[in-house]
Amino acid sequence: MSNLYYFAIDGSYGQWASGSLLADVSEWTDEDWQMIEEAGDSFRAAVAYEIEARRFRERKGTPPF
Repeated sequence: MSNLYYFAIDGSYGQWASGSLLADVSEWTDEDWQMIEEAGDSFRAAVAYEIEARRFRERKGTPPF
């Protein structure tokens, strides 16, 4: 059992799930958000990971993850 929990500003909270991703979305485009909206629940974290990896490569090169 994980001792990591998230606490959201809307009052929700829960256990941090394995494979969860924390992302700075300040530079995401409408197309990025469209990809997230179209992804199924079980694939959404993977899509977010790919968006973040692409954005990192655009900024700095090879992602650290």
